[in-house]
Amino acid sequence: MIRKTAVIAVSLMLAACVVFAGCGKAEEPAASAGVPSAETGDTYTMQVGLDVPEGHPYAEAMEEFKSGVEEATGGKVTVEIITDGVLGSDKEMLEMVTIDTLQGTVVSADTVDAFAVSAAPYLFETRKAALKALDGEFGEALSEETAGSNLILGGWGDGGFRIVSNNSREIPTPDYMKGIRIGTPDNEIEMDLFRLFAASPVAIGDDPLAELNEGNANALDTTWSAFIDNKLYKVQRYVTVTNHSFTAAPFLVSRSWLESLPEEYQTVVMDKASEWAVNEREKMAEAEKSYIKKCAEKDVTVRELNEEERIDWLDRAAELDQMVVEKYGEKIFELAKQYN
Repeated sequence: MIRKTAVIAVSLMLAACVVFAGCGKAEEPAASAGVPSAETGDTYTMQVGLDVPEGHPYAEAMEEFKSGVEEATGGKVTVEIITDGVLGSDKEMLEMVTIDTLQGTVVSADTVDAFAVSAAPYLFETRKAALKALDGEFGEALSEETAGSNLILGGWGDGGFRIVSNNSREIPTPDYMKGIRIGTPDNEIEMDLFRLFAASPVAIGDDPLAELNEGNANALDTTWSAFIDNKLYKVQRYVTVTNHSFTAAPFLVSRSWLESLPEEYQTVVMDKASEWAVNEREKMAEAEKSYIKKCAEKDVTVRELNEEERIDWLDRAAELDQMVVEKYGEKIFELAKQYN
């Protein structure tokens, strides 16, 4: 995603020794005898940092969250949305929420160690299965990791499935990955997937277009929104819709900030965060249609896999299942798989 210079470097230094726990399905903040009353008339500000541009489904849905919170609290809780990675990367903003220098953010789930299993290769075969799992027992199991952390889950957004782009050819089967230097997230299991296909994966930074222009990679493991937002169509002429990994997008809120609000305002924030997730999913589904249309306008060849090709990718990736089980546990792996 697009990065701009982070403006809160001092806060990030404080996070060096913080250990995160994940957050799952939306939970209720704990009641406290010291919670103020809304009758005092005190006002509160919630800054939400996003590493996406304005117009992205995360940001558009967050505008509705902002309006809903401010209207329901009579303006007593105001929401400031800071886009374009101005405050830092997903990881940096997650740290800021953890130490309570930022009140909210939306990140890719694999940024949080406890959530990373949700991005395992072909864990979910369809968007419907992924979202049903996150809204069900699988998401509840992840939410148990929130105990003892300053992160509280407002809702699960949809970051879309990951795709493969490159500048040389269509890639209908894993065999076509041989020898390709592909930029991926800094995630060992994701990188092992492409090693399995005889590609050469390399972890890339926050500016994928620059990485490609500098020759650090000639292909990318990315999402539709990142492909368009970063204008990767300028240098990548082929996209294969592999859908090899689902990107869950948790809306995370600072627990200590939330619990400093009057209880009725806490309820408003959490209710509107749940609505954010519903709205964002709808916007992402619509946006992906426009992303594909944009590719056609830019003469990018989009390869949709037929069923035989899809099964080939799925079967070949199954070799990594044991690795996923060893890293995250058989129980959570089987729990996710039952939604397919």
